[in-house]
Amino acid sequence: MKFAWRAEMNIDGNILDKDHRAQHDLIRRFVNLPTDDLWRDDALKLLTELRAVSDRHFLHEEMIMDRIRYPQLAEHKAQHKRLMESLDDIIGQMESAGPGSPFTFGYVKTKSDDLLAFWFLDHVVKADLRIKPFLEKAKAMAKA
Repeated sequence: MKFAWRAEMNIDGNILDKDHRAQHDLIRRFVNLPTDDLWRDDALKLLTELRAVSDRHFLHEEMIMDRIRYPQLAEHKAQHKRLMESLDDIIGQMESAGPGSPFTFGYVKTKSDDLLAFWFLDHVVKADLRIKPFLEKAKAMAKA
């Protein structure tokens, strides 16, 4: 799976981009793990770290959007909530996959690979990039 960072994804040249790159890196590392059950612990560690990084990032992003009076803040917050619920579902499925479950680790991992890549790219492209002009306007007004 091709899951590369592109310069077009940059939003603020600062904390939001750093957070996005950290999320991207964790997802890329997760996606690149083998589907063999021996990698379950590594997968769960990456997902747990992704959850912590995403939770922190969403707080940063929401504070910034509030500060610049971003008009779609409420919808953006709702998207963050849904993304975290999806991530929690993936973690739960990953933890329960295997013996005694109808799903193998490999099956859950493969489905999660696609979902996480989509989750990240869809949110950054369709929601986060819309923030960029508002950030640029706020920076210009601060300089004036």
